[in-house]
Amino acid sequence: MSSRQLRKLRQQQELVDRAEEDEAASDEDEPVKPKGRANAFAGFALLNQADGGSDAADENEEEDEPQASVAVEKTQGTGTPSSKPKKKKKKKAKKGRAGTAAGADGADAGELDDVDKALAELSMSSKGGRGDAPKPPAEYAEDLANLLKINFSHLKVMNEMRAVFGRGTIEAARTEDAPPAAPQGRPPQGEQEVDLETFLRAPPVPSAHRPVSDVIARRNPFGQWKDTWPQAPAGGLVMKALPSDAEDLVEADGAFEEFAYAHEPNYVAMEQAFHLFIQTHDSQGMIHFLRAHPYHVATLVQVSNIAKHQDRNLALAADLCERALYTFGRVTLSTFRKKLEEGRARLSFLRPENRQFWLAAYHYVKSLMPKGTYRTALEWTKLLLSLNPADNYSVVVWAHALAIRAHEAEWFLALCGSDLFDPKWGNPLHPYVRQTAVLAKLQLGRTDEARTALAEGIAALPWLYGALFSALNLDTPKAIWGVRPRDDGEELYTKLYLSTAKDLWNNTQAMALLKETGGLVPKADVSSLAPPRPVTVDVARFVYLDGTPELLALVPQEFLQAKPNFDFDPLPPPRERNRFSNPTQQLQWAAAGDAGAMAAFGVGSPPADGRREGEAADEAAAADAEREGFLQRVLNSLWTRAAADVPDGAGEPGPEDHDGTTDSEDEPWPGHEDHR
Repeated sequence: MSSRQLRKLRQQQELVDRAEEDEAASDEDEPVKPKGRANAFAGFALLNQADGGSDAADENEEEDEPQASVAVEKTQGTGTPSSKPKKKKKKKAKKGRAGTAAGADGADAGELDDVDKALAELSMSSKGGRGDAPKPPAEYAEDLANLLKINFSHLKVMNEMRAVFGRGTIEAARTEDAPPAAPQGRPPQGEQEVDLETFLRAPPVPSAHRPVSDVIARRNPFGQWKDTWPQAPAGGLVMKALPSDAEDLVEADGAFEEFAYAHEPNYVAMEQAFHLFIQTHDSQGMIHFLRAHPYHVATLVQVSNIAKHQDRNLALAADLCERALYTFGRVTLSTFRKKLEEGRARLSFLRPENRQFWLAAYHYVKSLMPKGTYRTALEWTKLLLSLNPADNYSVVVWAHALAIRAHEAEWFLALCGSDLFDPKWGNPLHPYVRQTAVLAKLQLGRTDEARTALAEGIAALPWLYGALFSALNLDTPKAIWGVRPRDDGEELYTKLYLSTAKDLWNNTQAMALLKETGGLVPKADVSSLAPPRPVTVDVARFVYLDGTPELLALVPQEFLQAKPNFDFDPLPPPRERNRFSNPTQQLQWAAAGDAGAMAAFGVGSPPADGRREGEAADEAAAADAEREGFLQRVLNSLWTRAAADVPDGAGEPGPEDHDGTTDSEDEPWPGHEDHR
């Protein structure tokens, strides 16, 4: 019960006590009247009550009720009780106990009703009534939505660079570093004459697309248009809204809405051509295909890897990922953008189309950090967490370090205190990431709280802090000296944390706190700690994309040897859990020999006993040859179909939308005839 309600009850009780005292005093002064001299109007009063009350009583009731309602409104609106009803109560109290009771019933009826309602609700919650419904989902949804709201201006790296270096400096640098424009006629002849970057910046053939308008470019939530990008449509990539029933989402709440990217037939044809290049390892063909279809997302990400690892052109690799994200942004629905700003949009990781977005965003965020654009990288990390708090790419590994570098310590502390970090979700990285809260509190000047959090962290993860002391060339305290990770999983989590946060601890204030607190903590009792947490596929996916050999050696081999596992879809969920929208998406499982995927294409599987000698071996070899030959025939036919279904200039946007951006979420799916 609130203090305001208690004050009301106390005031009412004082009025009743005062009325009883006045009545007692009047009884002592007045002589006792004989029974025969009763009130002559009592009978008429009883008669009036039996008939529904007299006109005077009705007038009094009508006169009292408005005053009572006004008193309740003033009390609720301002938090202070009104003084007018009190005066009326005192006058009625002098007339006798009956008048006092009537006044209390009339003037305070609204207040008593409020109190009764509050008591009833408390009673119901204590007995389990409405309290049976689990409250954490609603609270979790509200807290998470507030923490993971997205500011689209922070998603565009150029905004941060202008804020740091100034608009004039950035524009001058862009003009100086811009490569010479490619000729607008025929494309450059021969790959030997130009580098990869120049070749991909040439206009697609034919270059009959209208320029992108400034309005369309600014409306894109995920990126900013660059003049060096070819002018072409999205080619059949669209977005749709779905019921919020994804089984891999952390919470289920009506305030959240699920969306999904989808492929129209002409885009499916491009996906088929892409799979042909993957199966034949034809990187040159893929580069030429990207030049003809410059906004095919999977090809953009794959060629980005080629630029990074073969040409060592990190700028081009980042630019291609940024172009892929721009492609995703140009087809977003207005409801999706609105929900994203509120932190209430969701994408299911079980859909292959959505996983292409995560992959492009992962590579893009990784390219932002060397530039020092930490605020933009943090906003993208928040975006990925917002779209699916299950964190299937383990981007929380970046979130803590980016929050400190971007001076978002308050936000990070709130995230650590949210239900997202609840141990019930079983994320093995969260206890390690939470240790950066010490640095966040130091950044906010809360040194005592940082010292307490550090002591608790040393007791909970002694091997992590032992490795941290060693990495910072500090003397390891006796309390944690010699404490090592108990298995490969804990060693992996420790090295992941140090790879992102070691430099953050390498400052005078943090190291002084480490030395001071480390000398005061008691000796670590490892036997009393919870058992090690196994490495999850989400952590393995992050390490696989990171590609650091030292970390890959600590990942369980069953993850790295799982099939299929391609760079364009690393460690996907099991085929049975995927939500395929077209057969092409099962080609990678068919190529890996998955019986279910092969059956979907009408291909048999090897003998169940797996014998490779005699008749069984011949049957197995024949089955392998049949599978390989069938897959090659399928891919060849898909390539032929792609060439027929995706002519140059296909899907050219109409005059109402030069960029292929769609805002037709009001149309029922699949009504996307106008989506280009």
